[in-house]
Amino acid sequence: MRDRPLRKLENPGLLLLNGDSQEKEHTLVIIGLSEAGAAMARRAVRALGIPFGELPLDDAVREFDPAARDQAVRALNAHHPRWALQLPDGWTQLPELCSRLRHPRFMIVFEDILGVSRQQDEPGTGTPFGGMRRALDRHRQLLDLLSTCQRPALLASHEKAMGDPAAFVDALVDFCGLPPDPARRESALATIAVASSPGAEQAPPQGWRARLRRLTRRRAAAPQDTNPLVFLHIPKTAGTSLRQLLRERLSVEELIFLDPPLNADRQAEVARRLPRIRALLGHLYFGIDEQLGFHGDYVTFLRDPVARVVSFWKHQQTHPHAEYHDLVEKGVSLREFVLSGQTHQTDNFMTRILVGTRAPGMLDGSLNQIDDERYLQMALDNVQQRFRFVGFVEHFDESVQELFRTLGWPLSKAPAKKLNVLGSGSTPLDEATLAAIRKHNALDIALYQRLLQASPWQDKADATAVTGTP
Repeated sequence: MRDRPLRKLENPGLLLLNGDSQEKEHTLVIIGLSEAGAAMARRAVRALGIPFGELPLDDAVREFDPAARDQAVRALNAHHPRWALQLPDGWTQLPELCSRLRHPRFMIVFEDILGVSRQQDEPGTGTPFGGMRRALDRHRQLLDLLSTCQRPALLASHEKAMGDPAAFVDALVDFCGLPPDPARRESALATIAVASSPGAEQAPPQGWRARLRRLTRRRAAAPQDTNPLVFLHIPKTAGTSLRQLLRERLSVEELIFLDPPLNADRQAEVARRLPRIRALLGHLYFGIDEQLGFHGDYVTFLRDPVARVVSFWKHQQTHPHAEYHDLVEKGVSLREFVLSGQTHQTDNFMTRILVGTRAPGMLDGSLNQIDDERYLQMALDNVQQRFRFVGFVEHFDESVQELFRTLGWPLSKAPAKKLNVLGSGSTPLDEATLAAIRKHNALDIALYQRLLQASPWQDKADATAVTGTP
């Protein structure tokens, strides 16, 4: 590793162990004593362009399934010369992982012991000494495990890294043997600047409501337009209205509309126009930026899941060229259609879009029914780490105004009226149909509820809004 980042400060909070081997092919294992430190490193690594191995690898490690783990590792090695993984408490399997991963190296983020104990202890449970002892034991256990691996390791202080992001990012770039890339470096710096901005850590990091409530404030404090914006248009969530607003705000060169699948010519066009693109909009999904070779900030609008499914079905009824219009003509009911599992559009589709490329089978039709809450957690993780804004169709005007404030864009007139959003409440649903929709969209209902309750419009959130009560 070059000396520059490590000697920049008298005490930079960075330490290199076990030499500085520069294997071009390696696996970076991120270890954090708290989620905050691990998340900081994970965001920076993603921004630097290193792909992550998650499902099914994390399942295999969690469940101590060596065969599945090794199969996942082989697949990742075949596709990526270098990749990263970070698993909660995954360091307890450090010696075993050392023997299975290709040239492993470790990015370890240490935390202030008092801070870690305060994050882990529940309020009102007495003195923090118990939490501090547990945190100290975890530090000791980690050091003992690390000493058995004898592989390169970069140790970093979370607090120091937040105070001097440039030293941390430069050290990480050198440690991973990455070529100089000013754009990716700036993206990585921006992810740390966002987390360290005023007001970003005023509440404990655990608990979705507390974290996501700060989403808009934290993103608004970041440098404007650091990365291209990726607007995920989930069908039947006022995407046509948003398209009109973006056309009024951005020039033809700054805005590009995309709908997968993207052929080679379309991908080449995106690459050619990328230096001038400020926003992408289309029926996209989380992870599309990495597939296209850039680091983006995500934006999306969500809708009451029951209302979204009903609106999707009404579109099939009223548009003769819709994909499933022939089923309507044959007399298939909405309940029968949902239960048939013919399309993932009626099965937790919003969760699928927000999980995107982090899990196989979300969008390719191979998993037309999902109910595992791990996917919900992955979607929430993506929102908390990578989304600049989440709006709601039921609060469209307020959402648009807040979106423009967050992006620092002037809104000279009232938001556009929602276009092409079919009403979903005019025809009451029978209980059997309602039950089928709820069952096949339980993850979407939980996703919508959690994000809405954590939004600026939580006081307006109707607890019965996503029950679809006739």
